[in-house]
Amino acid sequence: MIRGESDREYPRPVLASGGGLSLWRGRFLLTVQYTKEEEIDVSGIEYYYRPERYFWPLSAEKQILTRVKGSLRRDSVKAIMEERGIRELPQGIACEMLHDDERASAGMIHPWFMGGEYLPRLGRLELEIARITIRSTTRDVVSMYARRGKSRIYYRVVDEYEGETLNSKSTRTSVRPLTLKALLDFFLQAWSFMDVLEWNFNDDVEGMLRFFQADSEFYPDFQDALEEKVIERYWKPREVNEEEE
Repeated sequence: MIRGESDREYPRPVLASGGGLSLWRGRFLLTVQYTKEEEIDVSGIEYYYRPERYFWPLSAEKQILTRVKGSLRRDSVKAIMEERGIRELPQGIACEMLHDDERASAGMIHPWFMGGEYLPRLGRLELEIARITIRSTTRDVVSMYARRGKSRIYYRVVDEYEGETLNSKSTRTSVRPLTLKALLDFFLQAWSFMDVLEWNFNDDVEGMLRFFQADSEFYPDFQDALEEKVIERYWKPREVNEEEE
């Protein structure tokens, strides 16, 4: 894997006065301590947000974006629809998957064009509800699919390597759509995402945050929530001494 490049800049995290209020990338994270064993983070992210539905009725734009596998193709499709509308999509760009020869040709242009194109085919009544893209050599994607059953929703986390990068627990069910917290917990249980970051960046938190992109058409706080999980796990704040104040 290679380090991903980004034009985003991050201010150095500093523990502010008061002990429990910290500043990261212009955003305040508040930790309220109730006991020595229990801490509650208050950050403004709606971890208990639950989408009303995953399935029909969905907008035409959402139907397209939840089925396009290729990472760069998906980004292009989304940008075109937002800027010019769905009618302006070039023919073939929004297809679910490319043929083998098309994938090979795209990879010869740049390895990043292969990212997401090797995800498993979606099943009947199945769509993608979230994905994490890492800026590796081939821009690998790990995705979560949801399928509607008679009385439950069936989920599976999939990768581009026939499950080789996943853990044993990569499926689950629920009666209602998952909360953002449940989605994150399941995703990070099925795939050792944090280990991937640590293997590549050790304790370089800023490098970690530049290395991934989290997308979901159903969970608007997915990227922010995943960033916060990384910060909580790997960021070691430094205290401000009197000379620096």
